[in-house]
Amino acid sequence: MEEEFESRIAWSEVFKIIKKRLIIIVAVALVLAIVVGLLTAFVFNAGKDTYTLSFDLKSPTSGYPDGTTFTISSLVYAENLQEVKDAGGEQFASLDIAKLSSGGITIADNSIPTEADQVVNYTSRYTITTQSEYFESFDQANAFMRAVAEKYVSEVNERLATRNYTTWENEFARATTYDAQLNVLTSQYNSVLSNYDSLTSTRAYADFIPATLNGVANTLTLSQLRSEAAGDLLINLDALKAEQTANGYVLESENARYYLESQVATLELERSQNADEITALTAERDKLVDQLVNAGANNNIAATFESFNNRIVTLTQRNIEIAYELNKLYASMGYTSSGEGADTTWTEPEDSTKYKTAPPTFTAEIEAIYNQIQVNTSTMEEAIKALYAEFTKVEFAQAQAQVTGGGTSVILVTIAVFVIAAVVVACVFCFVEYPKAKREKEEREAALAAAQAEVKAGPITITEVKDEAAATTTDEDNKEE
Repeated sequence: MEEEFESRIAWSEVFKIIKKRLIIIVAVALVLAIVVGLLTAFVFNAGKDTYTLSFDLKSPTSGYPDGTTFTISSLVYAENLQEVKDAGGEQFASLDIAKLSSGGITIADNSIPTEADQVVNYTSRYTITTQSEYFESFDQANAFMRAVAEKYVSEVNERLATRNYTTWENEFARATTYDAQLNVLTSQYNSVLSNYDSLTSTRAYADFIPATLNGVANTLTLSQLRSEAAGDLLINLDALKAEQTANGYVLESENARYYLESQVATLELERSQNADEITALTAERDKLVDQLVNAGANNNIAATFESFNNRIVTLTQRNIEIAYELNKLYASMGYTSSGEGADTTWTEPEDSTKYKTAPPTFTAEIEAIYNQIQVNTSTMEEAIKALYAEFTKVEFAQAQAQVTGGGTSVILVTIAVFVIAAVVVACVFCFVEYPKAKREKEEREAALAAAQAEVKAGPITITEVKDEAAATTTDEDNKEE
């Protein structure tokens, strides 16, 4: 069958047609391939490219300066994306944050292994991924992704700028007792040291030296600043607390005296109510005991009234505690005490000096400690801001986002179209020109055969016949051209 099929097709004529029309075939196929390639790249594949941007965050702590926990995924929350868009102005005005925050942009933590016990070696800790369909251009996408990564730095700066380190001063001003004032000072003293410790405990930043503090050139490291803040303040505070416990000084203010009298009134009321309840419980218990004894039930009487006894003991113990507290308060008010435990009573002083005021040395020491802690707090605040300004940054793994093509491969499509178009165009030429070429070939072959047959009848040589056939073929080719 194959030999019969091939005998019916003059392949030499087919190749001659293709060779003669080769330039046209290549030109048409090339134009079609270019057109389809452009359509694939800019129409069919539009919006299917993937953009990735790798980066690492550098920060003195794993969270925010105010102690708030930071998670990398929070950068692509709708609220943060909206803030990035607003900050970008006209550059990001066309972005649809609702679509982006609904999975259109994501952040992967490269430091987290995907499987248990897997060791991860990363060049950049985080990678932002998004698609071109959400952006007008690559430049817009690249700028937005970088702004999202840098949002952490701007958030740190905002929190540092708005963090209030003076709330303790308001608490101190509202204090109604020296005890409360000393507790506020102690708490703030510990807070200053704790802030230093959180930054120097790993020694990573212990030797950092802020250039200036409160407008003055500085040469001390964070560790040295921490030591200066500690000083002898705690010893002095403990000494003042001991003196206050022993003497019960009263602040010279109406609020302090009102607070003191309110405490006394509250405790006296509680003590009175407890005493009344004790009396009532004792009377009820004794009455029931008499009834049981008269009825002849002498066994386990104590166990029967265990709840009464326990309650009476609890109230009695509480009144002893109240008496101890009242003793301190009444002493501050100049009262004298008599009796012991829950039966203690107090006598009001006869003179007009009812409240026990603190000596000038006591109040002066409190003021000096207050001023020193105030300076230490301000210094600590400036040191923390300098540290974060120095070490909080975003380091990008590349100058711009990487592009991964999506959809159909433009190169493969272009090559495929070129090949298919060339074959189709060649087939078209062959389909149109082959019948004529085959007919002419057959005519040439018939002429050659006739000439060969005449050799026997005349003096014509074979060479002359071939020359004549060749001349005929040349004339026909010239006519076709």
